[in-house]
Amino acid sequence: MQNISEVELGLYHYKLIYSIVSFIESTDNINNAIPTIFDTITKNIKTDLAIYFKVNSNKVEPFISYGIEIEKIKNIEWDKDGIISTTLDISLPIKSDSIITETLLKGKSLILIGLGYKFDSLISLPIKHKKEIYGILLFLNKSKKFNNQEYETLKIIANQIAHHLEIKKLNELFEKKCKYLTSIFNYMSSALIIYYDNEIKFINKKAKEILQIDKSISENILEIIKKIYSQKTNIARQEIKINSRIIGYSASISNIDSTDILIFIFQDITNFNINK
Repeated sequence: MQNISEVELGLYHYKLIYSIVSFIESTDNINNAIPTIFDTITKNIKTDLAIYFKVNSNKVEPFISYGIEIEKIKNIEWDKDGIISTTLDISLPIKSDSIITETLLKGKSLILIGLGYKFDSLISLPIKHKKEIYGILLFLNKSKKFNNQEYETLKIIANQIAHHLEIKKLNELFEKKCKYLTSIFNYMSSALIIYYDNEIKFINKKAKEILQIDKSISENILEIIKKIYSQKTNIARQEIKINSRIIGYSASISNIDSTDILIFIFQDITNFNINK
């Protein structure tokens, strides 16, 4: 049975995780939130030195530090040197979840290259999603040994940061693709409207030009779209005369992720018919 101090310690770590995860969920920009997250961690978990590294194209660069000035560690070639141990025969920070204590070190210390710092305990946590590493959280202590509870708490936080960095990346990719598609749609000679959930979701440049010619065109087109959408029918080619204008149109309905999406394409063919 756990004694009261272990229960309290577990509750303390739970509250730390909850506060940081809640903060991450509420932020609009995870990159801007990282300094606050880092500061909260170092205030609540005893560590002599902590560094958050950014990883760009596999290049490891210190971004935020605690216990040492960032300028003192910027010139270290972390990919080659960083922190070494002849016992472990590795360079640090490690790009895999790791907790290293005296059990692995066998009485030897970790040495921060060029600075003479010696450490007896270390936690290294990559901020990664699948194979992509966005950053690394590194914590070192001179005397106090990190325990598994601290390691698991920091691991949960690191995973949450990675999750939201991945979401940010996917959102940016989605926005980029949307801009690309919008650009293509706006260069179309035909007018295009995308309609679902009982409202127009997208209208291209040519469609706006035609709908602005006459208010009755806009009203009639919307009525046609609503009718087609309610009947869930595909239209190969139809024409409608609205006042002095002739509008040719076609429509296609696709079901994407259980949502019926109507793609409505039309043209003002008044002059074409006159010329004929």
